[in-house]
Amino acid sequence: MIKIFFVTFFIAELIIALSVIVKIWQLDSCVNGLSALVLTNQNKIRSCFIDFRLSIEDFEKALAEIRNYIVQKREEYLINILKTSLMYGSIFMLKGKYKKSVFAFQLVKEIYEGFKEADI
Repeated sequence: MIKIFFVTFFIAELIIALSVIVKIWQLDSCVNGLSALVLTNQNKIRSCFIDFRLSIEDFEKALAEIRNYIVQKREEYLINILKTSLMYGSIFMLKGKYKKSVFAFQLVKEIYEGFKEADI
């Protein structure tokens, strides 16, 4: 009875080992085929990598331009918010005298924009 158990166990191990060896052999032949394919297309792969690298560099440049544009717009909006806050803050602080302060602010703003357009 024990001999039959050991024989059965040994045969099962042989079957498992054989199936593992067959799978390794199939995988080895598949890898060899892929290796040959890579070797035959080596120049095409190099050119594809060069093109990919160039496209990544172009993407990086475009992303940097977008980032700079966003930073510029943020600064513009911040300056506009500060100008508006200054104007309404001066109106609030001066209460009854706001007409003169609004006029003075608008005058200073027009003079500043005139200098800015003239590039002085």
